[in-house]
Amino acid sequence: MTIAGDLRFASHHDTMRAVKRLLGRAKLPVEFSHGFNPRPQVSLTVPRPVGIATRDDRIVVKLRGNLAAADMLGRLNRCAPVGMSFTAAAALPPSQSPAPQRVTYTAALPADRARDVQRTIDDLQKQTTWPVERLVKPKRRRGRRTTVSPRTKTIDLKPRIAALSVDGETLHIETICSNAAEARVVDVLGLVGLDARDDLVRLVRARITDNNLPPAD
Repeated sequence: MTIAGDLRFASHHDTMRAVKRLLGRAKLPVEFSHGFNPRPQVSLTVPRPVGIATRDDRIVVKLRGNLAAADMLGRLNRCAPVGMSFTAAAALPPSQSPAPQRVTYTAALPADRARDVQRTIDDLQKQTTWPVERLVKPKRRRGRRTTVSPRTKTIDLKPRIAALSVDGETLHIETICSNAAEARVVDVLGLVGLDARDDLVRLVRARITDNNLPPAD
């Protein structure tokens, strides 16, 4: 199932909360987990960084029985708030999860900053590695405090970025989804000379490319 629109929930938790309420209003036969506190079996395949708008989200919903994609989309779109639309749905084979391959982001930049970013990208293309420092927090066991301090880890972003360019006054970033350390989009902003906090608001997640689901329109 695909959500498309220019959405800016505070976090993916807010996205999930809104979608779960919408599923209830649409009266879809959502499967619930078992146990003392049953929950609707709904998940986001690619959680989004806080504060980034999105025009493409992928949500997996487990339903009871068979429901035609057109019927499901119709129910959801009749109940969806302004700015949110469901554009595509596809059934997944049993025990198969979505397989996101690429995530594309865009960011509108002022003309002078776009030129600076383009020059930085030109310089990066001449380098064999794109190292960034990432703070790694120690894993915490449940109920136990840790005395281990966070450490820094060097990540090479170059093999984790499929495309990085400026078209006019728009920055395009395409990251690769893999089992290796992911290319966080905030790291990419710093790499091209932008501020990871102040310029984050410019970013829009434009597309998720998935082997098992159709792209958003």
